[in-house]
Amino acid sequence: MSALRDTIRGLLDNADKWRDRGINEADTKALYVEPMLGALGWDVHDLDAVNREYRVFDGTLLDYALKVDNKPRLFVEAKPLFKSLGDRQFIAQTVNYANNEGVVWCVLTNGLQYRVYKSNEPAEMERKLLFEVDLEDARDEARTEEVAKLISYLGRESIESGRLDEWGEATFTDVRVKSALDALLANPPPRFMNLILQTLGTGPQLPREKVKHSLSRMALGSSVWRPAEASPPTGLREAPVSQAQWTYQHHFSSKPQNIVDLYNRLDERVMALGPDVRRSFTKFYINYSTRRSFVTVQAQKRRLFFYVGLVWEELPERDESLARDVRNIGHYGMGDTEITLSDVSQLDYALRVIEASYRKSRQ
Repeated sequence: MSALRDTIRGLLDNADKWRDRGINEADTKALYVEPMLGALGWDVHDLDAVNREYRVFDGTLLDYALKVDNKPRLFVEAKPLFKSLGDRQFIAQTVNYANNEGVVWCVLTNGLQYRVYKSNEPAEMERKLLFEVDLEDARDEARTEEVAKLISYLGRESIESGRLDEWGEATFTDVRVKSALDALLANPPPRFMNLILQTLGTGPQLPREKVKHSLSRMALGSSVWRPAEASPPTGLREAPVSQAQWTYQHHFSSKPQNIVDLYNRLDERVMALGPDVRRSFTKFYINYSTRRSFVTVQAQKRRLFFYVGLVWEELPERDESLARDVRNIGHYGMGDTEITLSDVSQLDYALRVIEASYRKSRQ
C-alpha cells in the first residue's frame, strides 16, 4: 500500500503545474492513468495483462482492457485531466462497452477521479455507479489511506481474488433488497400484512391499522412519527406531510451505491438507539432528534459528513483522522464536531460518538 500512496502523492504534485495550462487525453493516459495502473499491479507492458486501444463490438477502440488469464475483466476509459466525468454520454459509452462485451466492471477516469460502474446491474445508468474516488482528496494527509484503500479495489489482486466482485455484489444486492423492503413497509400488501399478523403469534392482538402504521414508521423514506407532546428539533421547520419537499430520494438518488449502503447501515443503527429517535429530511441534511437534535448527516459522493451535539472535549474518544472541531467553521446542520465516514469499518467509531450525543440530548 505504501507504493500506491507514493504514486498518488507523485501524481498530485505533477498535477499542479497542469491545472491552468491544460493537458490532452493522450498525455493524461501516459502521465497519470498508466502510472496508476502500474501501482495497482497492472503491467502496461504485458499484453496478456493490459491491452491499449482494445477493439469492442462495434469496432470502437476502448482505452484499456485489463485482463486476468488473458480475459478482459476490467475496462478503463480515459478523458483529459480535469475533464468533468458527469457527462451522461461518457458514462453510457463506458458502461455500454463493458456490458456488450460481458465485462462486469468498468472505470471512467480523468487521471485524478475514478468512477467505477457495474455494467450489468439492472438499474438506470447513473445507478450502476458503485463508488468514486478522487486522488485530490489525498492532499489531506489524513485521507491518504482512505483514497489508497478505495482505489486498491481496482488492483490486479482485487480483481483476481474477487474482492471487488464481493463488495459490489453485496452492496448492490443490499441496496435493492432495502429498497424493496421499504416499499413493502410503506404500503404493505394484504398478503404481507397477514404474514406479519400471523408471525406476531399469541398474546394481545394488535389491530391491523396499528401494525400498518408501525410498518410505515419503519420505512426509510417515510415521514417519522413524533409524540404529540414532543417539541420539534431546535432550528428545524418541518412541513406537514402533505407539503413535505425533501425525501430520502432527494439526498441519495445521485449518490454512488457504496454511500447509499453506508448511510442505510448508519440509519438503521441510529434509529435503534431508542424509541424516541426521530428522523427528518431537510434540503441540505438529514436530522436525527429526541427532544432536540443530536446528529445531522450530509451525504456527498465520496463520504458522509455528520455533526453531533458535542464539543470537541466531550467526545468519548478522538480519532483525528475522522473527527475535527468545527466550532469556528461554517457548515450545514447542528453541532460543533464533524465526523466523516467513508467506509463501513469506521461505522463503530461513528456510532459511539453519535450515541454519546444521543444520551446528551435526553438530559
